[in-house]
Amino acid sequence: MKKIKIFLASSIVEFARDRDELELFIRNVSDRFEENYDTKIIPLRCENVDTNMTVEGKQEEFNQLIRESEMCFFIFFTRVGAITRKEFEIAFNAFSANPSRKPQIYVYFKAIPQGITADDSVREFMQVIDKTYKHYYSNFSNIDTIKLRILLNLKMQEMNFVNVKIKGDKCFVDNADVLNLQNVSEFANSKELSALNAELKTVEEQYNQMKPIYAQGGFSDEFRREYVRVASHRQRLKETIDSLKQSIFELSLNLSRDEVKGELTPRQKEAYRLLELGDSKGCLSVLDADDIDDEFERFEREQEMESKRKAEVYIREHKLAIDVLQTMYDYKERFAEIDSRFEKVVSVALKYNAELSVLYDYAFYYHTQNEYQKALSVAEKYLVYCENPVYKISDYDRSRLYSIMGRLYRKAGKQDMSEIYFLRTVQIREKLVETNSEYKLDLASVYQNIGVIYNDTKQFAKAEKYLVAAQRVYKSYDGIPQSDNPFPARNFNALGKMYTETGRYQQAEQCFLQSLEFCEKNSKVTPHCFEFYWGVGCQGLGEMCLKAERCNDAVERFKQAVSLRQDLTNENPVANEPYLAESLASLANAYLALGNKTDALINYRSASDVYSRLALTNPDKYSQAYKAVADKISALQ
Repeated sequence: MKKIKIFLASSIVEFARDRDELELFIRNVSDRFEENYDTKIIPLRCENVDTNMTVEGKQEEFNQLIRESEMCFFIFFTRVGAITRKEFEIAFNAFSANPSRKPQIYVYFKAIPQGITADDSVREFMQVIDKTYKHYYSNFSNIDTIKLRILLNLKMQEMNFVNVKIKGDKCFVDNADVLNLQNVSEFANSKELSALNAELKTVEEQYNQMKPIYAQGGFSDEFRREYVRVASHRQRLKETIDSLKQSIFELSLNLSRDEVKGELTPRQKEAYRLLELGDSKGCLSVLDADDIDDEFERFEREQEMESKRKAEVYIREHKLAIDVLQTMYDYKERFAEIDSRFEKVVSVALKYNAELSVLYDYAFYYHTQNEYQKALSVAEKYLVYCENPVYKISDYDRSRLYSIMGRLYRKAGKQDMSEIYFLRTVQIREKLVETNSEYKLDLASVYQNIGVIYNDTKQFAKAEKYLVAAQRVYKSYDGIPQSDNPFPARNFNALGKMYTETGRYQQAEQCFLQSLEFCEKNSKVTPHCFEFYWGVGCQGLGEMCLKAERCNDAVERFKQAVSLRQDLTNENPVANEPYLAESLASLANAYLALGNKTDALINYRSASDVYSRLALTNPDKYSQAYKAVADKISALQ
């Protein structure tokens, strides 16, 4: 059994309750790790040594424990004792002399409330840590902050395979709830998070007043639209809050990663301290772009031999700023600044072959901004490094790159290239799943993506194979929260399209109806997540009915699709107008098949109005559709 020792220094005796809670937390985590990973976490705790220790040999025993530990935690409140300072010196000397950089040292000062005075030794020791040892220290108000640091540093330093994640206000280790994020400094002090939670509270009150009325029925169209708007706004706020919490958690993870490396710069140290206090703007001020650039340029001139190491520092500091900007939802210039900083760090990464994973981050950022050609250009640069064994890029990182390239090539209309990269992703992720079931959802996602590619290229047997495989994973994986996860609906729709294309209308109808049922059921809780896929399902079912010569049924389904997509277009025209035009043209086709030329002409004209606007901004993509509808109108007039 692997054993990991965590030394809790003498100073922790100053607050016995926190000490006992921290030790119990470590032992509970250890029990889980012993069962799952054959790994024991051992807390080594000094009892009241400052006052009770009289035998010098006993302190030497503690000193030896420090040298043997993987981690040492020094936690201070109102004073810093001489023995604790000696323990820190022993730990730091052991860390400096050990090529494996052990023990890792973590120093925390508890916030001092009003009415309590700290000894001068506290401020003096802070200065010694900062200036003499050049080590990082942090502040905390609740012991849960220390618990999170222990978890993340265990993951970074010793057990990277352990699944530490957040959901809501809870932190989970291997799906077990271990601590409350509301007590952790960077979450508790985030002004952005506090403002969003306050707004959500107000919207929740409005939503809860309207929900019973909506459930009873008999309301006006105006009420329904307002309810959908409030529900959508509520869902977007919840998604934004979850996204912000995840971004803050990633910052905490990056802090732990940087601590393990033992190379936090003064700028990073101050930035992290400000982040823990919730001062994002102050953090960005510390991480000033011009200051970072000037320092780097001076460094290039003065110390060319150490350029790669400094390049890594440069990238991490800019990347930290990018991570901070991702959390600043009210900062209007955040996207422009993110783009500017990414351009700088990618240039440096390529020049010095440093922190190359930032290329993936940049490509993914462009992908989220719908800048597909730019994303592909960056991804192709990263591909050169991923496929060169010299750079030792991990299998998972390569699979991430292959997956995003598959999506980007599909957006570019290069299905053959998309297929190649999705198949490469499948090959890697199937191997990853063999050793870690946490990769199942990643595998299901790529199964679904390649199934869609095979649908596009009329390779229906292959499409069915992968789409059914994805569905099998979704059904077997109990970690998917159904109320806010639309991917099963997307899978049903893709299968329905494939069955329609192959003339298996009964199976197609069953899939589309399952999608509609899934969307209708879950949209009552989170309508914003499912309205788009609900519209896709209605559209697909209408197309199936039209091919099966069930024209009246097709009309009804296309009407539903038009209604859903009109609501979505009212909310976000740029994203949804092309789908609305598609449904209007399809409804016109169904009316024409019934011989109803009047209604067909009305809907062709509506589709033409939308396509004409789209063709003005993107003629390559929409001119042909506009011409096809215009020809229909001409023939009917």
